[in-house]
Amino acid sequence: MLMLNRYNFSRPGGQSGVALIMVLAIVAIVSMITFELAVGQQMWSSHSQNVSDRTQADWVDRGAQDYAAMMMDRDRLDGDVDHLNEAWASQLPPFPAEGGMVTVGIEDLQGRFNLNNLVQNGTYNAEAGTVFRRLLTNAQVTNDIQNAIIDWIDTDINPRANGAEDEFYMGRENGYRTPNQPLTNVRELALIKGVDQDTLDKLSGLVTALPQTTKININTAAAPVLASLFEGMPVDEAKSIVDYRERNPFNSPADIMKAVSGSYPAPKETLVSTGSQYFRIATTVDFGRYFQHTDAFLHRPADAKKTFFFYHERPLIRIKKGTESD
Repeated sequence: MLMLNRYNFSRPGGQSGVALIMVLAIVAIVSMITFELAVGQQMWSSHSQNVSDRTQADWVDRGAQDYAAMMMDRDRLDGDVDHLNEAWASQLPPFPAEGGMVTVGIEDLQGRFNLNNLVQNGTYNAEAGTVFRRLLTNAQVTNDIQNAIIDWIDTDINPRANGAEDEFYMGRENGYRTPNQPLTNVRELALIKGVDQDTLDKLSGLVTALPQTTKININTAAAPVLASLFEGMPVDEAKSIVDYRERNPFNSPADIMKAVSGSYPAPKETLVSTGSQYFRIATTVDFGRYFQHTDAFLHRPADAKKTFFFYHERPLIRIKKGTESD
């Protein structure tokens, strides 16, 4: 009788089930690694693009500032008078550069009151103080901050009436001392006694901090600044001076009296001019993922052939929406 061998075929389970789980686990791990590599590659590529955009934005920004400086050099050839009908004062439209868009604006800083005029050679300058007190009134600043600013700049340690020296500031949280030197930036005002945000807002665009004594350019000053040059002149009356000079820029300080309707003494020539040496260059670069704004400050000395930048503020950079995680 023929005998057949019997074979036992075991059902799936046991070791084969463990093997299946291991295969699935390996597939999951490989998938995770692949995903992480893909994300890492994407982040690296995005970061590289951001670095490239930032670098190019910086160079385009510098180029725009140099362009503005060259514009001011060419303006010097037209004479010593600076007014708002000149090319540098016009709002230039955005223009393409290196694949981005650039906007350049130039502002005459001597159209503002120079806070450092309040102290000359370490002592109070009464002429400038009179103009500044009128300006505070014109700007509707109610806080008495003039003496505090003078104490901040002058070289002595004796506080003036409503002023403040080291003793006051050292008593503040995270106390500090008065620098006893000229302001380096208008934002420094925020550290001075009596200067609050409302005061800063009201003085915005009306005051500046320049490294030497300067005169107010009557061709570019705003109405509140012009009114401060005349005792008792309302700001509304100073607006008529602004309207007049739009058609007839002043060629000399004495020309301003042609636009004054009331009987006011002419401002002293030690206070006013029709030309300027200090300007703010505002550049905005929209490049790739970056939006960058920079303020640079230009000095164009009367006795020099070239202008130069004496101060750059740290650029304000914003990454465009949708790229924050980059």
